[in-house]
Amino acid sequence: MALTVLAAGLIMANGFVLGAGSLFFCLFIVRTRKEEENLLARFGDPYRTYMERTGRFLPRSVHRVSG
Repeated sequence: MALTVLAAGLIMANGFVLGAGSLFFCLFIVRTRKEEENLLARFGDPYRTYMERTGRFLPRSVHRVSG
């Protein structure tokens, strides 16, 4: 959603929309970091392992399973 608002601001060449989108995206990053701190405090190492396997905002590439 945040990237959509940023893109809309660039497409419309509207400074207010671009500024609002940038602010929204920054707040989203701050909120995500706080949420991850809470999840680490609650779930500990299993969540840390999960964080290493997954991306924060975009999925990471699929890991190959050796067998």
